[in-house]
Amino acid sequence: MSFLSKFPIIVSAALSLYASLASANTPVTKGGIVSVGSSAAVEAGTRSTIRKANAPDSFADKWAVVVGVDKFQDQSWNLEFAVKDAVDFKDYLVDQARFAPDHVKILTGADATHKSIQNAIDWVRNEARRGDLVVLYYRTRGTFAEQEWGNYLAASNSQANDLSGTAFKMSEFAMTVLDKLQASSLAIIVDSDFSEVVLRSIHEEYDKLSPEIDPLIVVNSANSNEIAWESKELKNSVFTHELIKALIAKGGDAMLCETAHSLRDKVKEDVNHIRKYRSQGIGTMGISKCNDTTDVKLACPVTAPRNSAGHDE
Repeated sequence: MSFLSKFPIIVSAALSLYASLASANTPVTKGGIVSVGSSAAVEAGTRSTIRKANAPDSFADKWAVVVGVDKFQDQSWNLEFAVKDAVDFKDYLVDQARFAPDHVKILTGADATHKSIQNAIDWVRNEARRGDLVVLYYRTRGTFAEQEWGNYLAASNSQANDLSGTAFKMSEFAMTVLDKLQASSLAIIVDSDFSEVVLRSIHEEYDKLSPEIDPLIVVNSANSNEIAWESKELKNSVFTHELIKALIAKGGDAMLCETAHSLRDKVKEDVNHIRKYRSQGIGTMGISKCNDTTDVKLACPVTAPRNSAGHDE
């Protein structure tokens, strides 16, 4: 049975709230949450106010973990361009966003096992300090779940009959990354099927979040009932291709949430071009509990760069 035959494709109806947000070009906020383009924003919309996003002008240092998985134990999950997506995003971070090469750990293909991804998360925990920015980009297949929030982010060695032991549960993934993280800011970008679940889980866990991670950014490439499509013409995931292109075009002042949100119509247009009557909705969320910073500039400068203590470990 193919991956696509395992679940119904649901074409999401357009929501009037999205239209009002797009016309205002500003995010909706719930307390310290800025959330646009996802059902989390819809849930918060009736009790929210409008304010313009703000981002830090610099960080002490910047670190990243970049993951791209294209081949899986279940070959029906395979992707064609996920490794290229990860390499392209790593190249953007180093060449355009001024991340030090030894501050970016990339895992692709067969090397992106469940254990090695967890080790990379542990690595960035050990490296990052207060004042730093941490970025985690994950391009993979998301597993379909019959029960709400039962989806997983697949690793190269994930087993369909043992997802809890070989994959990352979407509803717990962000909190796994946050656990014991000493950085001041974190941006999680998940380009996978059903990846809105990652964003919504953080929305639900707001009260448990540490105010020391400020801001916390989550960007997902597909709603909780959608596939994250890739394109043979672009030779990339549609979302990752458009995100990198837009970040480069906007230059050093490009804010991640704002840029991703601006791509909603373009990504839908591209997906409809390659897959008629299909849709793909981007979600973005920025959380600030203390400093009123609800976005990040990936290309902003660093003020106190350090050498990596163990990049190759």
